[in-house]
Amino acid sequence: MKFRPSFSSQSFVEKTMYYHFCTNGLLKNLLFVSDQDYIYAMNTIAFSKLKYPLVNILAFCIMNNHVHFIFDCEENEGRNFMIYYKRRIGMYLHDLYPNERNLIGADVACKKMSDPDYIVKAIAYVLRNPLSAGIKLVPNEYRWSSACLYFGSRVFVQCRQNPTGDSFMTYKKQMLKTHCALPEQWHIDNDGLIFPGDYTDYKRVEKIFGSPSQLMFYILKNYDAELEYDTGVLTKTKYSDAELCASRDSLISMMFHKNNLSQLSVEEKIRLAVSMKKKYAASWPCLSRIIGLDRALLKSMW
Repeated sequence: MKFRPSFSSQSFVEKTMYYHFCTNGLLKNLLFVSDQDYIYAMNTIAFSKLKYPLVNILAFCIMNNHVHFIFDCEENEGRNFMIYYKRRIGMYLHDLYPNERNLIGADVACKKMSDPDYIVKAIAYVLRNPLSAGIKLVPNEYRWSSACLYFGSRVFVQCRQNPTGDSFMTYKKQMLKTHCALPEQWHIDNDGLIFPGDYTDYKRVEKIFGSPSQLMFYILKNYDAELEYDTGVLTKTKYSDAELCASRDSLISMMFHKNNLSQLSVEEKIRLAVSMKKKYAASWPCLSRIIGLDRALLKSMW
């Protein structure tokens, strides 16, 4: 029996707006290196949620050079959330690493999603990003995403409920680098990380997938090429010829509805090369090799 995602209403598309927001992965420098960088990036999601409470966060993943979010919200609210998030992260990175790293200038892709099957693929795609990047972890073991929240895998060691008083205000200023008032029911661990389950609607995702096995099925089934083509988002900064050839074949099918490179006209090959240049930052010599066009011709078309 074919799996059908479960949504709160059969007409959910009319009542709910789902969006995949993500930053461009083609940044020259890494954004997040230390645990403290990642903790600040995670906590900034919480502060952004407090700033824009109408943005319902279903899933997210923070990688070392880009970030992904799945929102249920109005598009304008989601865009404002991303602007605020980028600004806070940019200020943090500028203070610690002047002229080295910055998220402010990164492009943000936004994909509105209305098809239930596409939505579950997008959620799974976001959660499988560490696997796609070659990180040898089960998704729910990756600390810097919402994957640890779903279906009873919520483990948050050494957490404590958000206390009040002058002593905690000093602690919060030092650890969280903010004066923001946090809801009293939120939890913070000894590293200063706010529990992501306090600001992520993981129960909605559990209801959509229905079971942990269905969620894991979609995570392990690789939809990267389809999602990356739609959003223009990359999960890596450098690709081998073999990886690019695999992506090339997927793009040929999606862009031209043809089976292989030999069926493309010269014009179609040029369109393919330009698309791969934008999406994968592949070099002209590499594109010349895998598409079979003269390097000078490709550069002149660009």
